Amino acid sequence: MEHTRIKKPLVKTSQYKGVCWDSTHKKWIAKIVLNGKAKYLGYFDDEEIAYNAWLDYRDKYRPRQTVADLEGEEWRPVKKFGGNYYVSNKGRVKNTDFKRQGDEILLKPFEDAHGYYEVKKGSIHGKVHRLVLAAFVGESKLPANHKDFNPKNNCLENLEYVTQRENVTHSVLRNRKHFGCTWDTYWNKWVSHIRIKGKSIYLGRFDNKSDAFASYINAVRERGLDNKYAEEAYLNSTNF
Repeated sequence: MEHTRIKKPLVKTSQYKGVCWDSTHKKWIAKIVLNGKAKYLGYFDDEEIAYNAWLDYRDKYRPRQTVADLEGEEWRPVKKFGGNYYVSNKGRVKNTDFKRQGDEILLKPFEDAHGYYEVKKGSIHGKVHRLVLAAFVGESKLPANHKDFNPKNNCLENLEYVTQRENVTHSVLRNRKHFGCTWDTYWNKWVSHIRIKGKSIYLGRFDNKSDAFASYINAVRERGLDNKYAEEAYLNSTNF
């Protein structure tokens, strides 16, 4: 007994927004969404002609919504999110093809448990400050630092990659003018120490804070470690 093979309808996917394939009529359909309702623009033999019909109708009856740039704002792609997503040097993130209609919208950031702004595309999350640095400086596994201590100020000029040591130092120096030394209440002296690979190394006791801090700076220099914030604080430590 011979079996008749049933041919499945040809399924095509358009490369253009607003265009889809009608397997019944074997033609391209152009349609556009206006005020939440789909409006069909007709059948077309050519996919590109169907897309041009969509563009013409959109430009005439539904102008493209765009995000107004801030002064000096520059946009670059967000590689983590794929196409259509851009981040600016002002710390804003936008989708340039919202709901596949060619509109631009800003992504609304939300605050994480540590006070940093995040945005998301579906299940993919991205911290805004790291998206800015990745786009304008490059990818890095180093910690990202906010120079003004404000985790919500994600302008490019306020961000930088630093070492873990510099990141901790910068945070500590927000509330005091020295680093790497503490007051020993038992001996009534300043104690200097440095942490290397998770271990604290004792550097000595000193009668004054300046000498203790100098001991820490010397230890950093001798070991070839990077700590620009400690160096900066040391150079400005005349008021100890």
